[in-house]
Amino acid sequence: MIEFCSLKGVRDTNQDALAVITAAGGTMDVRMIHHDGRDDYTDSTDMPDGMEILLVADGMGGLENGDQASFLTLNFFLESLQSGFRERIDMTEEIGRIVQRTSDDVRDNCPGSGSTLVGMLTHRRMSWIFSVGDSKCIAKTSGGAVRSEDHSLGDGGIITAYIGMEGEVPVNVIPVVDCGNAILFSDGLNPVFEERGTDIADSNESAEFLCRLAVQKGSTDNVTCIIRRDI
Repeated sequence: MIEFCSLKGVRDTNQDALAVITAAGGTMDVRMIHHDGRDDYTDSTDMPDGMEILLVADGMGGLENGDQASFLTLNFFLESLQSGFRERIDMTEEIGRIVQRTSDDVRDNCPGSGSTLVGMLTHRRMSWIFSVGDSKCIAKTSGGAVRSEDHSLGDGGIITAYIGMEGEVPVNVIPVVDCGNAILFSDGLNPVFEERGTDIADSNESAEFLCRLAVQKGSTDNVTCIIRRDI
């Protein structure tokens, strides 16, 4: 089961975006939230049945047009995945190439802007968690919790890598076998994450509840999360 929520919180606008994509029978089902609202649509695909892609992007407030950058990040990532997908045992290197193409396209189409990106791609027993920036993914496995790696400096939250930057993007990709519960979120959810740690992935509360809880606990940013429950 997958559920999701994105709130502008105390901000005037929402620069976060999310996408949930599943493939079956040559069709992909896309559910997306971005600055202009929500889009749900289907399209033809060569991706295999059961492929699942979860994405959260956070437009960088210190740069221009963060809302556009997060939206374009999701679109360009999906386009690149679609155009270049070949079924592989290990998608680690391919995800790195897709993220790089996504970053280049965002930079070319939305210059001077940028976005974080965290995602999880799942096919059969394998999942790949990938991240650029400080949005996070926590996934539970039989061996314990797996956490995406941040590109940021200290408590000040200075982001050292992002989608749309010049040059090579140092994307982190973590292969996971038999992933269980997982949560992907923008840094607006950090007040709840800091309190619960990796146990946040096992929360029984709804995505909307967790987002609103983060606002109540003093989050000063937009708040977005996707919850994947292994039931």
